Amino acid sequence: MHFPTWLIGPLNQAGRWLYGRLEYSYGIKVEVDNGVVGHPLRGSTQYVLVTVYNSTDRPEKVESVALALSSGGVLLMFHDPRSPFPAPPRVITRTDNFVYGFPAETIRESLEKTRKEMNNPKVHVSGARASLASGRMVWVKKRIDV
Repeated sequence: MHFPTWLIGPLNQAGRWLYGRLEYSYGIKVEVDNGVVGHPLRGSTQYVLVTVYNSTDRPEKVESVALALSSGGVLLMFHDPRSPFPAPPRVITRTDNFVYGFPAETIRESLEKTRKEMNNPKVHVSGARASLASGRMVWVKKRIDV
């Protein structure tokens, strides 16, 4: 059986497209963890912190940040103006990272609602993702207990 030579052109173009997308998103990294933010008047508040790093020399714009759920869904939240975190979109560079916090109390409420709707008591936060203006999605898988 002979290899169809007419496939070489389209496969070459697809490979270049894929390599270009991987090359630019390779230096973007997402981390997620629990954290506490203190305020002199309001006291300390627990958050799930999502940090987006850029280790490339090319600035990248973060359009949105979301938490991934073990059920396959995502948890998006509207930005609270009283929040100590800047709202997306945000341009990140090698020296300027983007940190966004999801209030732990709100996540607990959303998880309870999702668990009841799906009749699955094991639904949990399983990671985070960041949508970039270039159309790419960068994510991390890590279980977070809230």
